[in-house]
Amino acid sequence: DFTGGIEQRFEFKSNLSLTHLNENDLFDFIKSCIDYGSLIACSINADKRKIESVLPNGLVIGHTYSITNYYILPIKYDNNLSDRNLIRLRNPWGNDIEWNGKWSDADPIWNLFDEKTRKRLSIQRKHDGEFWMSFKDFYKEFDVMEVCHISPDTYDEFGLTIQDSKHHWRMWYALGSWRAGENSGGSCATLGCRHGCYYWRNPQFIIELTLNRTFNSNRLCMMIIALMQKPITNNSNEQYIQIRLFRIKPNVKICEKKIYKPDEVERIASTGPYVNRREVSLLLKTTTGAYLIVPSMADVDQNCDFLLRIFSQDTTIGRTFVNIFANDNHEDQIHQNLDQQHSIPEQTPSKL
Repeated sequence: DFTGGIEQRFEFKSNLSLTHLNENDLFDFIKSCIDYGSLIACSINADKRKIESVLPNGLVIGHTYSITNYYILPIKYDNNLSDRNLIRLRNPWGNDIEWNGKWSDADPIWNLFDEKTRKRLSIQRKHDGEFWMSFKDFYKEFDVMEVCHISPDTYDEFGLTIQDSKHHWRMWYALGSWRAGENSGGSCATLGCRHGCYYWRNPQFIIELTLNRTFNSNRLCMMIIALMQKPITNNSNEQYIQIRLFRIKPNVKICEKKIYKPDEVERIASTGPYVNRREVSLLLKTTTGAYLIVPSMADVDQNCDFLLRIFSQDTTIGRTFVNIFANDNHEDQIHQNLDQQHSIPEQTPSKL
C-alpha cells in the first residue's frame, strides 16, 4: 500500500511452478529484481509456538529478512574456474544473530580471497545483522519470498523517479470494470471453452510486445501482469479473481472492437486457481508478439471495478486495445479512460 507497487509471493516448497520459474531461474529473477529496485523479503515458516526461535545455523524462524544484494563470485579450483551465486540478507534486528554457515562473516573461506574482494563485498565481522550465504543454502533454508516491484513513477529519497535510474520497469495500466448483464462472464474450467459459456464476455485487453533495438529478436523478455480489484462498496467482500494470458495466433488480424474467440488464441499462462485476494499477479518470460489478457471473476454477473497493470523489461509495449462486451456507452467510456491514463512515457532503453 505504501509503495503502490506490484506484490508477488513465492513459496519455494509448494507453488514455485505456478510462477513459470524453476530453481535455476530464481537466482536470475532475484538479480533482476535488485537491479530494478524491487523490494525483497523472505522468511522461514514456523508455527505460533516457535515464532522467532533461533536455529543452530543462526537463522530465526517466523522472522522477516530483507534481501539487499547479490554477487556472482568466481572461484578457481584445481585450475577450473566456476561461479558461486551469493545472496546478501539482513536481519532487521541489526545484532549478532546472523547466519553462521558457509559464506557467513566468520567463515574461514573468505581468507582465500584478496582484500579487494572482501572489501567489495563488505566482509567484516560486525554484529550488524547483515550476512552473505550461497543461493543454494538460501533456497534450502527459506520457505517464502515476497517481492514488491516498484512503479517507475515512484520517487526515491533524492527526489528522482525510479525511471531516472539505469534499470527500470516499463509500465502500462488501465482501469476497467465488470458489470452484471454486460461483461461479467465468470469462469470456465474447460481449456478450449467451446461449449457456449459466458467466459468470453469478460473484458479483453490486447497488447503487442516488441523488443528494444538493443536486443536480439530471439531474446525472452520478462513480463508481470497484475490484477487488483476494487469492490463497489466498502462492505463488499473480495471476489475470486484470475488472469489468463493468451497468445493471438499469427493468422488472426489484430484490431479494435473485436471479441476474440477460443480458436483465435492459444492459452499460455494464468495466475492459477481463482482466489479471493485483492490482487493477483503473473510472472513469465515470453517472446515478442500480440497477446490477449482476460481478467475474470469466478462468478457470473457480479459488479466490481479493477486495475490492470503490466510491467515489462527490455520491451516496448506497442499498440494496446481494450475490447469489452457491453453496451456502446459503457465501451466508449472505457476507451476514453484508457486513452487518458494508459502509460508512463518511454525512457531510454537500458540493458541488464
